[in-house]
Amino acid sequence: MIKYIWPRVLLSGILFSVLPGTGFAAKLYKCKAADGGYSYQQTRCQHQDQIVKSFRHKQKKTTLDIQGEVYKEMGPGIATMSNAQVQTQLMEVLQSLTPLKYLMLEFKAGSGHWPGSLRDLNLSAKDMNSSLIGKVKLNKKGEIHTQLTEQLGMNKQLIIKPVSIMSGTSTEWHCYANYTKEQLTPLAGKALCLSRQLK
Repeated sequence: MIKYIWPRVLLSGILFSVLPGTGFAAKLYKCKAADGGYSYQQTRCQHQDQIVKSFRHKQKKTTLDIQGEVYKEMGPGIATMSNAQVQTQLMEVLQSLTPLKYLMLEFKAGSGHWPGSLRDLNLSAKDMNSSLIGKVKLNKKGEIHTQLTEQLGMNKQLIIKPVSIMSGTSTEWHCYANYTKEQLTPLAGKALCLSRQLK
């Protein structure tokens, strides 16, 4: 579970999801606001003691690979878990990643590009770890690559990909996971993620 993101993003997380991106900024400042939240901006913070962090954006090579084929369970997989158990735990993972998505939208609205790593958001790998989440990586396209723990099966992964809609004024998130369609779809419900081969 993400440990301390919610207080930072409640102030404006939704608003930033409907703002168009601005131009590329070579340097970005993270400033502490009077209400206790944070903002990302291209100009220096108004007062020196407001500066939480300043950094230059570094593009990183993407390591994500979403295959077009629907995933088919091979080997032992997660035979000990029912589809309902898989769905319950995946919903918990997706809920845990929601604050991270808001922080990323806030960052992009202020800088014009997606954060290239958790460090850009002043987060560490430990902030993202839980009994279900083993490792989280970001890439320059805004994709969130989540390596799940063995509690959810061997070599299980989940990728959340931002997609611009409404002429770029808003963002929706598409989810992909290497589980079967049956494992991802609740009875009479919509699939939590699209079933895909992931590498």
